[in-house]
Amino acid sequence: MRRHLIVLAVVTVLLTAGCSGVDDEAKRPPATTEPKGSGGGGGKLPASAALLTFDDCEPLLDRLQSSAAERVGPGGFLGGWGGGDVRTMESADGDAAAAAPNAMSRDASTEATAEEGTDFSGTNVQEEGVDEPDVVKTDGETLFVVRGNELISVDADGSSGQPLGRVAVPTQGSVTELLLVDDRVLVLSTSWANMILDGDVVPPATAAPDGGTTEKIAPDSDFSPTPEVPTTTLTAVDVSDPANLRITETVTVEGEYRTARMVDGVARVVLQSPGPMIPWNYPTSDSEGTLRESTETNRRLIDETTLDDWLPHRIDAETGAWEDLVDCDDVYVPASFAGTGLVTVLTVPVDGTGPLDPKAATLTASADTVYASTGSLYVAAHAWPNFEAGRRIVPTDDPGTDVHQFDITGEVAAHTASGHLDGYVLNQFSMSEHDERLRVATTSMPMWTIQDGEAESSSGVTVFERQGEKLAVVGSVGDLGKGETIRSVRYVGDTAYVVTFRQTDPFYVLDLSDPAAPAVVGELKLPGYSGYLHPIDETHVLGVGQEGDADGRITGVKVSLFDVSDPSAPVESANWTQQGGSQQVEFDAKAFLYWPATRLAVVPVQVFDQGDVVTPDDGAQFNGAVGLTVGDDAIVEAGRISHVGRGAPAYEVGVERSIVVGDTLWTLSSIGFLASDLRSLAPGTFVTLR
Repeated sequence: MRRHLIVLAVVTVLLTAGCSGVDDEAKRPPATTEPKGSGGGGGKLPASAALLTFDDCEPLLDRLQSSAAERVGPGGFLGGWGGGDVRTMESADGDAAAAAPNAMSRDASTEATAEEGTDFSGTNVQEEGVDEPDVVKTDGETLFVVRGNELISVDADGSSGQPLGRVAVPTQGSVTELLLVDDRVLVLSTSWANMILDGDVVPPATAAPDGGTTEKIAPDSDFSPTPEVPTTTLTAVDVSDPANLRITETVTVEGEYRTARMVDGVARVVLQSPGPMIPWNYPTSDSEGTLRESTETNRRLIDETTLDDWLPHRIDAETGAWEDLVDCDDVYVPASFAGTGLVTVLTVPVDGTGPLDPKAATLTASADTVYASTGSLYVAAHAWPNFEAGRRIVPTDDPGTDVHQFDITGEVAAHTASGHLDGYVLNQFSMSEHDERLRVATTSMPMWTIQDGEAESSSGVTVFERQGEKLAVVGSVGDLGKGETIRSVRYVGDTAYVVTFRQTDPFYVLDLSDPAAPAVVGELKLPGYSGYLHPIDETHVLGVGQEGDADGRITGVKVSLFDVSDPSAPVESANWTQQGGSQQVEFDAKAFLYWPATRLAVVPVQVFDQGDVVTPDDGAQFNGAVGLTVGDDAIVEAGRISHVGRGAPAYEVGVERSIVVGDTLWTLSSIGFLASDLRSLAPGTFVTLR
């Protein structure tokens, strides 16, 4: 009987092919337990960033069990934590490569020659050459969008009010995002299962296959949540004929989809697995004996786990059987406890050069932020507090952030180095690799913990250099925005732009050309803040965020144009504001569009006033997107686009994405696509997706 232990999910990173059990004698050379990165490269790493590897499955299981058992108490993990501090906050019909082309496939002689960035816009990504998944993609001829459990295609010429094709994706959850390479789409979706059969958690694909109800087995204790197992399904779709979308392959693996990055047609898909799940024993009283007995029972439950409970699995598409996904010698475990969850990094070819057949890499640690360059993928993990014999040693000190680097130039993601720094990482834009060095911006305290009268926070940028298996700190600059937190970061070559905020918005310009001595060279203070920064040319940066007053109160949406031609004296050369408005760009950068050819920026904006109904003609209340023409020293509103009044309540039809195809600006909402003239923004064809 499989036993599972309920923990708070933590993110971890996973590496390659099928873990055999402890009885596989072929996998029992001596274990390697010397931490990777503990020697060489500028000193010893903190234990949470130094990694252990194991050539044998038995010591790996022993390590996982003993680390967890030390931190368990009555009712589960001490303090309720099971896997770290997570705030992130990504074959059915045979081999697609061998599939015969559809009779209506595009003829090679008329294959689209449209170029991304010139003829149509792509996803707003952080790094050139690193594609990111999104809810919509285009090749310049067709728009592909995920809605519910469907992939839908729409002709990008704007001539039809109806979708071209639809295909249902095999998932019991909802489709999350997609990637597009030539005539192949990879759809990413997550499902959750909470049914137990004979003690085994049943994956969504095989739960109640006869369509009937499935009996839930009662947990072993009087009070225990039913275990839920997240699974992610990768679905390859042949889109060579947009009117006849055809699923060619599906793969389901254990773990919740978090994000992905794609370089040269190969995707690295990051999943979050909860680790082993078991119904904890909860004490029936607070007597010393009862608490001790509950703790001992929980430790026994941990001791009864097997590697099958700890490591993620692949689920056979036809039989529903759970198969091994990762070998014991491909699992990395921090030298000090970093949670029981797993981050899975799957390597998946999207370009059709081979079957999906994901290869995996595993690291037991939480992963709050994922960033990738063309050659490396980094996982930033909020380090666990220090424990000893089940008790936290330092209850007030922040444990900081561990950073793990993976080489993504090969067939499998491979761990290369780890490092550690103080403070919290805001999001992926806080990290950047340049000239083989990693720059990371952090704040000493997260924004949600800072209250009036508390100790002051501060921010800074740290530069890492790989030295052997260690990411060694080679330089840093701090004391940015004391008492404030980072709200946005953007790196452009050897320059970093950092915005902090509490009452005002200090916009900092940092010179990182000397990695050993990064320095602040310019500063500008303004009310409000920019939550997203977008370089538009060599001397200008556009900031999207919130307007504020002198007391730090947010009053609406603000778009600022920063002239950084003189780094020592940055200037806000223009701005546009919308009083009472809000925007999601600072939380979802893919919602922002800048089209250099016409210098058009498109920002989704919502203006709701105490629940009043939004109407298309009421300028004081609005839900849609605002087009802004950006000059060297001016921002002029070019027009507004709204999907309100097309059969859905106003609050449901906010603009999620904006895409340029030729002379058309497409905007996407929950109900459909609207084609507008790129220059006048006058509305044209509306394509309903419902």
